[in-house]
Amino acid sequence: MMAIFALAKKDGDMLGPQMFRVDGRKVKHQTIQNVFNKVNTSPQFELISDEEKLNIDRVVGQEERTFFCYRVGTVAGVFNMKTTEFKDIPEKDINMDIVEQIFDNRQVDSDEEEDEEDEDDEE
Repeated sequence: MMAIFALAKKDGDMLGPQMFRVDGRKVKHQTIQNVFNKVNTSPQFELISDEEKLNIDRVVGQEERTFFCYRVGTVAGVFNMKTTEFKDIPEKDINMDIVEQIFDNRQVDSDEEEDEEDEDDEE
């Protein structure tokens, strides 16, 4: 499963085509004649490159607190979801000791991983 929030253009170029299928069958323009006379007319379809650009723009230009969730498997698809609203915590209520412990633990974890990699390289 992959969930992406608003992305930079470079990331959108990479992840947009992975999330949305492009098959060249998306209707670009349909006239009244196409609706009523389906036998003798055909609609205009989006170019594949235009369809890919539209999908990239969907990923890059998302609204605040919305994201696309891509799921593969038996129930595959792309779902446009919205996160719940929550109020920001005032700075005076933040326990900075806990925040410092989190960053210290992160540093210790990354140091341990580097030590393990160094030991593997020596062997």
